[in-house]
Amino acid sequence: IDNDVAFIDKSFGFDTAVQAAASVIQCASVEATDAHDGIGIVKLMGRECGFVAMHATLAAGDVDICLIPEVSFDMDLLFDYVRHKLDTKGNCLIVVAEGAGQEYFEGLDLGTDLSGNKKLPDIGQLIKDRAKDWFKKNHQRSVNVRYIDPSYQVRSVPTIASDSIYCSALGSNVVHGAMTGLTGFSCGKINDRYAYIPIDEMCDPKRTVRIDSQNRMYMRMLRQTGQPNFQKGGGGDPAAAD
Repeated sequence: IDNDVAFIDKSFGFDTAVQAAASVIQCASVEATDAHDGIGIVKLMGRECGFVAMHATLAAGDVDICLIPEVSFDMDLLFDYVRHKLDTKGNCLIVVAEGAGQEYFEGLDLGTDLSGNKKLPDIGQLIKDRAKDWFKKNHQRSVNVRYIDPSYQVRSVPTIASDSIYCSALGSNVVHGAMTGLTGFSCGKINDRYAYIPIDEMCDPKRTVRIDSQNRMYMRMLRQTGQPNFQKGGGGDPAAAD
């Protein structure tokens, strides 16, 4: 569901995950709006790429900040912008992919899960804790942080119609390929056409969000949230972002 499979237009389950994630974001928005100086944080799946977080942010429509693994961020710059949003609109909504900000856990090894994947420290919880400390230390201000980690809720929901149709077509095409004698392959859409792809080729290299002005989805996300550059030395002016 992370949409990180090489070559293909889109992986199956991605649209379903985005829709489920967008629903969670809308709940977090209500929680943040209802609280005085409310900060809503939603952590979404995305160990090495931020497609789910980016597309769910676009779908939800009211996210102020989206943090993805492909772009590092400075906590002070982040919280200074959160302060700006609290001062101007009374609340702030943050979406963060689980793989974002892992540089803050350098040297921490939690081992691997049963699938062999490295266990990631909880970046959402870290942002929640540090936000409270930062506002208390720098502004003698108490903030109400609502943290939601939907985890398996995003990937365990029934598929939406487009994913059901897509999976059915993928299965039919794979069976046809196997009946012709092909092995070691999978199927996916490339430029809206179904194609057979060697499994080894699909697994390497991994696909990530392109961070440049030519990636229209990424630029749309930045324009919609209005967030500045949170990278160290970026020095984004909060007022300029509005």
